[in-house]
Amino acid sequence: MFKVRARIVKKRTKKPARTFKEVNLFKLHVPVKRILPFFWLEAFVSFAGQKETKLMNMRKVILLTLSAFLITPSPLFPEEPKDIFRQTISAVVLVVTNVQPDGKASSLGSGFIVDPKGIVLTNRHVLTGARQVSVKLIDGTSYSVNGIYLDANRDICLLKIDAQKLPALPLADSDSIAVGEKVYTIGNPLGLSFTFSDGMLSGKRNFKEIKYLQFTAPISPGNSGGPLLNSIGQAVGIVTATTSGENLNFALAINEVKPFVAAIPSLKFEPMVSGKAEEILSKKNTAFSSQENDDQAIADLTKAIERKYNLVESYNNRGILYVRKGNYDQAIPDFTKTIALKPDLVDAYCNRAAAYIQMGKYKEAIQDCSKAIQLNPKLADAYHNRAIAYIQQKDYTDAIQDCSKAIALDPTLADAYNNRGVAYYHKGAYKKAWADIHTAEQMGYKVNAQFLESLKKASGREK
Repeated sequence: MFKVRARIVKKRTKKPARTFKEVNLFKLHVPVKRILPFFWLEAFVSFAGQKETKLMNMRKVILLTLSAFLITPSPLFPEEPKDIFRQTISAVVLVVTNVQPDGKASSLGSGFIVDPKGIVLTNRHVLTGARQVSVKLIDGTSYSVNGIYLDANRDICLLKIDAQKLPALPLADSDSIAVGEKVYTIGNPLGLSFTFSDGMLSGKRNFKEIKYLQFTAPISPGNSGGPLLNSIGQAVGIVTATTSGENLNFALAINEVKPFVAAIPSLKFEPMVSGKAEEILSKKNTAFSSQENDDQAIADLTKAIERKYNLVESYNNRGILYVRKGNYDQAIPDFTKTIALKPDLVDAYCNRAAAYIQMGKYKEAIQDCSKAIQLNPKLADAYHNRAIAYIQQKDYTDAIQDCSKAIALDPTLADAYNNRGVAYYHKGAYKKAWADIHTAEQMGYKVNAQFLESLKKASGREK
């Protein structure tokens, strides 16, 4: 009578509870230079201790600590646009395809470095029709692409170049950015290299169970594949599409990309042969879109775990894939290991709760959701998952309260309207149930036809 929706699952039947979030690889939001002033402070104090009294030293320590905190970037203090550009531009690239004999490129796009060992992220469609591909950095250095890994479902491509110690762009948690926040883009619109523009996040959308960010920063052909940045210069998305004249611009949420980034050491890149880029790109999708590819992704993440590479991300993402395959007994240990490694990781509690719900372990699911809410009281998905567990236990009053809280935090959560309607139905509040189910339908939620017919009859009998 109600449905459980997982954000990354393609099929709508037997879905794990909302939501499965990819791990934020840069959760702490601590730029390297955030630490540097304290080394400078330590050196200064050591020198001052030889010359001045303890009281004077203490005053200097306090003043310098405060100044170090105030002058270094943090999520609490957004960067100036000029600083964001300066800090990120070296990690943004110009993607060049089909270089002609006269040295001119027939197609230009954008991309950005996600791994210092020569891995560039861009859109799959940027390479459409390509015979050969190269990338160019802001300093003019060019590299030929010698390997490709693609996911046609998300329209992304990872390009491998022969380079080391490159400046990689930090990745944010795209679930955390709020509508109305400032965002920035860097790209190559209409061939105008490394153009910087700003706007705001205007919406969060789901298309075919894939998360996108809608934004107002102006973009044009050539921006595709470039980063969408937050107010402290971290990538929250990859610019993907625009509609002419409507200022409706979209970026793939960066959390959709993180499983690929985490698995880079074990990904199988297709060798890039000159003149055959399009042939490689037209091959079967190599991403997490089928049973076979799920198995391969699990094998890749298992290798990453054996090599102790990004253990938190690898365990969590392997658990997500196990849930997709219905292997809940294998998913639970992975989420448990993730929590042991990072006890404050809210996503892991939500993911384990969703797996518990599929296993019928509603008490454990409620405990995990409650812990997630304790860590982040503004997480709508945790309230929603707990509501689902309450419904299964026939605790409709608590389910209604949690669905109401989830809706207050995220008014676009159609699942919560549907499930609150289910809870109202079981309590005999048919008119309220009908109102919620009708709202869910208007938001595009597909309500069970048999339940809908029963509700119509019941709401007609209510006085």
